Amino acid sequence: MAGPLRSLFVFAAALLLLGAFCSAQGDEDAGKDGDGYGDGDGDGDGDGYGDGGGDGYGDGDGDGDGGGSHRELQELKSLSDFESFIDNAEASIICTLSAEKTPDPESKRPPDWDDDEDGEWEAPTIESPHLVSLKSISSIVMARFAYTTAPEVLAKIKFKPGQFLAGLYLFRSPWYVSKDHDRARERYTSDTLTQEGVQHWIDTKAQPLVGEFNSDTEHRYTSPVLIIFMHLDFKESPKPVNYVLRRARKVASSLTGKLAFAVASHENTYDLDDYGIDSMKGSEIRMAIREGPDSTAAKYAAPVDTKFSGDSLSNFAMAYLAGKLTAHKKPESKDEGADKDEM
Repeated sequence: MAGPLRSLFVFAAALLLLGAFCSAQGDEDAGKDGDGYGDGDGDGDGDGYGDGGGDGYGDGDGDGDGGGSHRELQELKSLSDFESFIDNAEASIICTLSAEKTPDPESKRPPDWDDDEDGEWEAPTIESPHLVSLKSISSIVMARFAYTTAPEVLAKIKFKPGQFLAGLYLFRSPWYVSKDHDRARERYTSDTLTQEGVQHWIDTKAQPLVGEFNSDTEHRYTSPVLIIFMHLDFKESPKPVNYVLRRARKVASSLTGKLAFAVASHENTYDLDDYGIDSMKGSEIRMAIREGPDSTAAKYAAPVDTKFSGDSLSNFAMAYLAGKLTAHKKPESKDEGADKDEM
């Protein structure tokens, strides 16, 4: 009996090992698919960034980079790459590098190195410390990142490799930048790239006077913000969008520091009912105010019969600042009511 029992034991052990291997392989494959880049590959499978209706990511109507919270770090190899990257509803963060590889500062010439026999000594190269930092930061910070060493792109940005090893630039969305109110770009002032520093810099610099409010930018609006919900389509209907932006900038510039302003697409905004706004028609324009970033912050909406104009926008903003508006109270769902009854 010892022989059969031994064979049975060996067979059972083999099955256990096979199961462990298959489980580990499944976990590895799952890790490869769950890379944080939504359903796309990070290179443009989405149809637009956020709600803007143009080139970018998320749920809009242009070319995109997937729909995840984090985006793949891109390399800009040409001027065409650069122009395509910044043509987006969101801000673009670009790191300029003299080179991807640099001599290892820790390496030293061996004492017994002989130039005649070993050739002229050269320090081994390592990946640029700035690029290493950028890769780490871009995997955590919610923003669009790219880097470049292309001479034509460096010249376009006016980065001089002979003077600096690296630079970090923020280009505000050309869709929303106004020459009268916004700087097209900003430069990160520190030579050291840290997650906290870059995060704060982006959060405070990325949005123009009137930018786009969507799931990727809403965290940057930490103070009360007046949101203009409309059909955002820069490609097919640029005139209505620019009509709204011009009037919004005029009012926003007079209330800087008191109230932020943004536009949002009503097609892809899931929380219209939080403001008491029902589903909207394609050409309809509605105004609302979110008092803070917290989900429980008070929310207000202009009356449904309010026709959008520069005057009505100004009146709505001033009424809020004067404390004359009543916040919308969202009706309790049946589940919420049942929970309270049970308590």
